[in-house]
Order: sequence, then C-alpha cells, then structure tokens
Amino acid sequence: MKEMIGLAIQELGDEVFASGAWRPTGILLKNKVIADPTVFLGRMLVQRRLHGKGPGTRATGNQADGKQDAGIKAPVAQMRPASEGWVWLSAEPLGGLVLGQEIFVSPETDVQVGERTALVLRGGVWVEAELIKVEDAGDFASRRLALFGAVPPKVEEPAKDLRLIDDGGESAAKDKVQDKDEEVRTLWVDFDEHGDRFKRWRDVCKESYTPVFSNVPISGPLTALHFITHAERHGADVRQWFQLWCRTKHVEPTDRIYHELMVLTDAIHYAGTHDQVNIPALISLEIVCRRVQSVVEAHTNPNKPSWEHAKVFQGQGSPEDIVSPVFRSYAIKKNKEELELLQARLKVRELRGAPLATADDTGAEGSESQPSKTKPVPRPGHLYTVGDIMMERFSLAKAFGNCNEVVKALNWMAGKTDRDESLANASPMQVQALSRVEGLVFDQKPSGELASPEEALRSLLHGGSPYDWVPSNETLASYDPDLLFIPSDVSGCPPLRDVLPESDCRYLEEFNKKVYNDLVRRLDGIHYFMYTTKPACKVGVFFVWKSSRTRLRLITDARLSNLMFKAPGVSLMSSESFGRIEVVFENGVFADPDEIDRLVTYLGLSDVKDCFHRMRVPLWLARYFAWEPVPANVVNLENSYVDGKFVGPLDPVWPCAGSLCQGFSWSLYFAQRANERVSHSCSLLSEARLLHDRGPPLILRAGWEGRDITQFYVYVDNLGVFGLESGCIEQAMRELTEKFNGLGLELHASMQVKLRVVRLKPLAVQWMV
Repeated sequence: MKEMIGLAIQELGDEVFASGAWRPTGILLKNKVIADPTVFLGRMLVQRRLHGKGPGTRATGNQADGKQDAGIKAPVAQMRPASEGWVWLSAEPLGGLVLGQEIFVSPETDVQVGERTALVLRGGVWVEAELIKVEDAGDFASRRLALFGAVPPKVEEPAKDLRLIDDGGESAAKDKVQDKDEEVRTLWVDFDEHGDRFKRWRDVCKESYTPVFSNVPISGPLTALHFITHAERHGADVRQWFQLWCRTKHVEPTDRIYHELMVLTDAIHYAGTHDQVNIPALISLEIVCRRVQSVVEAHTNPNKPSWEHAKVFQGQGSPEDIVSPVFRSYAIKKNKEELELLQARLKVRELRGAPLATADDTGAEGSESQPSKTKPVPRPGHLYTVGDIMMERFSLAKAFGNCNEVVKALNWMAGKTDRDESLANASPMQVQALSRVEGLVFDQKPSGELASPEEALRSLLHGGSPYDWVPSNETLASYDPDLLFIPSDVSGCPPLRDVLPESDCRYLEEFNKKVYNDLVRRLDGIHYFMYTTKPACKVGVFFVWKSSRTRLRLITDARLSNLMFKAPGVSLMSSESFGRIEVVFENGVFADPDEIDRLVTYLGLSDVKDCFHRMRVPLWLARYFAWEPVPANVVNLENSYVDGKFVGPLDPVWPCAGSLCQGFSWSLYFAQRANERVSHSCSLLSEARLLHDRGPPLILRAGWEGRDITQFYVYVDNLGVFGLESGCIEQAMRELTEKFNGLGLELHASMQVKLRVVRLKPLAVQWMV
C-alpha cells in the first residue's frame, strides 16, 4: 500500500513537487491515526529535482522576476532518523567507520542534504551517508566499490541454482544435479526473534536434501534425510522423538544406552538448529544417524536387545567382504536349485519304493569322466545300530502320543468322553479326521524350547498401551507404476457434500474463526486465559458430554505437551478400598446377634465445583498450553505490552490456559495433593488418617466409645468423611466448606449418608445405605 501511494504521488508530477504546489500534510490510517507522509512513505515530498543542464529544463525558475537560477541546490534540512524499512549506511570508509556500516544519526551533530544523503560527523571528519532500503543493504558496499572499479560486482546466481527444497521429499532430491562449485553442506543461516543463531527443526527438514555423490565411503543407501523427517513428523524434533522412544521402550535415565542416545540426538539436533548444516550431505552425520537406528533396531525387544544387525546398519566392512556380492548371490541361487532338484528326485524314489540311492542323487549322471555305457555302482545300504532303532521308536511313540492328545482335546471340545474304541467301528468321517490329525502331527516342525508356566503366565498378564501396537508390514510393497491401482479419471465424480446426508455435512464445514473468537472472548471474560507472544507448545480443545448429557465439558488435547512432562504416581480411594472395609464385633455378637443392628456409621460427602478450572498455574507453565492465536483487539490487548513486547490491534497473541487442563498428565496429581492439604488443615481432620488403596483398610468397631473423626478420603475433587456421630460429621463438613470456599474452591452442598450392617446369613454381613 505504501508503494502504491508513493507511485501515485510520483505520477502527479509538478502538481505536488512544483514550488508552492499542494502536498499532503497527513495520511489517515485505518486505526484513525494521522501519520506523517514522510515517515509513512519513507520519502521526502520536496520539489522535483532538475537533472538537465539547458535552460529548457530550468524554465520553472523565477521567470516572473526575469531571473533564472544558476543551478538547483539540494535543500539542507534537519537530520531525520531512518523510517521503518530504511537504514542509514556509511558511503565512505572514514572517521572509524567501515564502508556499508549502519549509522545511528544524531540531529544535533549531523546534517541531511537532500532526500537520501547526509553528512555525519565522526571523529572530527565529515562522512557521507546514504539512506538505503533494508533489503538492499546487504550488497551496498560491493555496489559502492563497483562504482570505482575496485571490486567487480558479484553476479548473483540464478534462482534455479538456489538450494531451495520443495515438498517433493526424497524423490525430488534425487532429481537434483549439483553444480561442482555449489556448497551442499550448509543451509541458509536463520536467527530467532532475539537475534540468536537458531533454525527451527521443521525448516531444517524443509531445506535439507540428499545430494548425488559420485562415491560414498560407506555401503548402503543414505538414511539421514529419512531420519530427520521421521523425527519431525513423530516428535516435532529429534530430541522430542528420543524422549518418546525412551518412554515407549521403558528406558530409564540411569541406563547406559540412554546417555549414548542423548549425546547422539543432541549432536544431530544442534547440527541442524545451530550449525545449520545440510545433515544428509555429511557422511559423519550419516554415521551418527545410522548408529541411532542400529540402537533402535537392537531394542525392538527391550528386555533382550539383539545386536546381530549392527554391522549392517553401521556399514562396516570385514575381511570376508572380498567375496563379490553378485557372485555370492549367484552361488546361493545355484546351490538352491541343485538342492531342490535333489529333493525332488528323492521324493520320487520314495514314492516308487526304491530302497537304495544311486549316483543320480549326486548329479554324476552328467559327468564327462564316466563312460556313457557304464552303469552306476550301487552303494551298500545303511547299517542301523541299536541306538538308531531306539531313537526311531522313541520318535514314533512321541508322535502317536501327540496324536492321542489332539484326539482327546477334540473330544473334550465336542463335549464327548474318551472311550477305547477300535478303528473298525469308526465312521468314515472319524477315520478322515484321524488321518488329518496324524498328517499334521507328523509334518509338524520342532517348536523349540517351551516356556515354563510362570513365563507363559507373565507374558499373558503383561500390560501394554495403545502406543505399543506395531503395525504389520506384510502388505508393504515397492512402487511399480504398472501395478498401481487407481481410477483412470475422477473429474466427473461428485463432491462429497452432494452424496452425504444432511446431518453429516456439518463435519465438512470450514473452521469458523468468528465462533472461535467468541469462545476466546467468553473465557477471557472469566479471566481464564493468560496471554503470551512466546508460546512453548500448542494444544487443541474438544468437548464431551457430562454424565447428565445436559452440559459440555471442556477437554484439552495436550498429548504433545505431555511428552515434555513425566507425572508422578498418586494413591486414590477407589472402589477397591470400599470393598476392603472391615467390621469388628465383640465376642458377644454370637450370643446376641441383634448387636449387629446397633452398628451405624455416617459418611459425609461433598466435591469441589469445577476443581481443575479453579486451580491457577504460573505463566511459564501456561505457555505449554497455548491455543490458536487471535488478534489483540479481540481480547482488548491492543496498544499494550505482552511479555514485554508492544502489540498493535492486529498483532497475534496466544491465549494460554491459566488453570489446570483436563488432559494434562500432572493435573490429577496437583488437584489430589492440593485437596489433601486443604482437608488436613481443618481442625477436625488434622489428626485423621487419609484413606487410599495403598494403605490399611477402614476398620469399624461396634460399641466404639470414641467419637472423634479418625479417617477420611480425597478422590481428586470428591471428599468423604467417616464417623459414628451425625453431629460430628455435620461439623466437619461445615468446616471443610468454610476452608475451601475461603480459598476460592467452592464446594457443592454437602450430604450425609447413613450406613448400617444387615444380616444375610448367621456369619455374613452386608452394607446397606
């Protein structure tokens, strides 16, 4: 917009630049602020300069007075600082300045001559300075020197040689042909908002590519590009991927392999983010990536790592590699063909009932050393020893024993009992089933070492998570354009919205920014958010029905944030603890069973209203739960400072959840511990025992004389107090309500439940509410 206004004023010509002509005194901006034209446009609205030497070009002088100027002089004005997008640079290497160095001008000592020229006083010397656009400041010194022929101007490379990588991935990288003078080892140097050297990992993956080398000192394909892109897609960067892998494989920080991988991943991370090198182009980093991959492959089974493939992953050589791989493949294929031919001949001979093997089995029939009319010499039959006969009998007995076990199992599954019946009375279907069982048993391969009952039970009871699931790659195949199954043309296919039911079309609606801004305003109205311009991690939100299905619950999708935190365990009062409550009676209960009816227990119940939302977190933690940004004017933060940075009406700010999020792994721990501490601060519960699953059970005694409350429980936001006197329970619940409400943690109205024991059998009791 600034450039368009400047061009329009330039086109007006003498209507603006002539002496005494009209010039704009201000420009009205969108936010109702009138900006100075010189500052806004980055140029001075002065009388147009005359570049010719003849009188025709100077006809605009003081012709009315019959006088003409001898020449047009540039106006000398007060020094003005550079406007936004412009910078003052030194045009001479004088006064301790370097050619092209940025100069901070001073209106007191420096003088501006014309629109883009100034004289600055440095070290007692007047130095010429020029006002240059920021994007042109990089090559200003070289262009200045080129005017005097000191250094030839540097020819910029055409755009096709710039090392910019598209979204083509590895396939596009293979098509690139590097110029021999091109530097393929480095990336473009980036800096963060504070001026520090830093490149985001996503940009590292975007700009990296695998160059085509004529020779590589290690064998196998280059894997560094796949490694860094996989880490970006499954963990944001390589260090986050490392933490995710350690959590999946249960690798503790005390393990040796943890420290090895941490050093390797840090080296790869800083090579991309700080050194900003093209990781796939460096063989040294390729070896580091292969080492990480060999460790991951070896720990496929974390309980029993296997390093048998580490040699292949690292690309190491050995003296045995003198054998040509092509010749080795040929020899293996040839031996396999001969073995298959020999097995086929033996199978045919076995079916024919031939007792002896001949020289045909050795492939000697095609030998040129034997005459064609000479018959093969038969070999003597094998002489069996007693040990061989016993071993064969043992194998047969074991096979028939397995057949019997299978038959018993089939009968048991069919609900039949075993009976000793001869095969003469068996039906054809039974004979067919028995023949199939015998064939399967005799063809069964050795199963190897069987696990003990304890090991089998441990493997069955081993827990797991959804992230432990490993997808099968049996259907994975290489790309073949002739076998690809796709339609010939989809241009005439209907849009999905036209064939979906009306109720399902709402899932195709585009993101509604207005509705999102309304939600942010509503939560901002209850002071739920904290705001930042430097989010540490972004989260999503979704909604679920509450138990009554009349209200919605706000849930935070904090899976990415949870990767950065490891929450501790916590003990709760679950249903298991209620099932372990014990009742102790005196010995007289057997003489007087009605004593059971005299045992009455009271339970006071309450819960914290909106517990997680009422527990506020510090700003540094809230930055890990940043929502999508909104303009500052949506939440009335325009023209203010956020994180020490001035934000305008349209500058983005990130709303951050200022309370414990339902979805954060630490939220349950913080809420449980906070409610336990507040409950213990009550006078009636200060000496009471907190009930939970890992502690001793609740024991109730009939005829107990004490009336003090000795036991209570906290289940996150639910509170419960046990007692034998109703008045004592009411007093405890009132004190809890005053304590929690005084801290801003409102409690719902408390209720009291009366528990007593009823008799079902002479020695069995059951609770009744």
